Amino acid sequence: MRVRPLYWTILVLCCLGTLLFAARWQEHLPAQLHVQVERSALSETTLVIHITDTEGTPLDETHITVHATMNRMAMVPPPIQILPTGVGCYKANLALTMTGEWIIQVSANAWNFTVPHQTLALVVSA
Repeated sequence: MRVRPLYWTILVLCCLGTLLFAARWQEHLPAQLHVQVERSALSETTLVIHITDTEGTPLDETHITVHATMNRMAMVPPPIQILPTGVGCYKANLALTMTGEWIIQVSANAWNFTVPHQTLALVVSA
């Protein structure tokens, strides 16, 4: 019995299609976001942000976003500077210019990971 070239071509195309689909399929793994207030004072607040996977391995090349607003006032968000300080570790320097309660939202984007958002309530006093 002889197999025709058309069937060989169909078999090769099916195999290649399956391999390409498997190579492109990416499952997003969960990650952990740890935010710690290092210093909180009027006009100078520092947050330490650690990003790891579920096994504790630090994640690099992560885009961090920090947004701060006052809880009871409509204010323009202060300038926020985010600096990488090590493997999976970042520092965010916030210039909080008013005393009172601030709501700080921290989010991160890491390739192939799902990172939860974190919201902090921070009271700044003089």
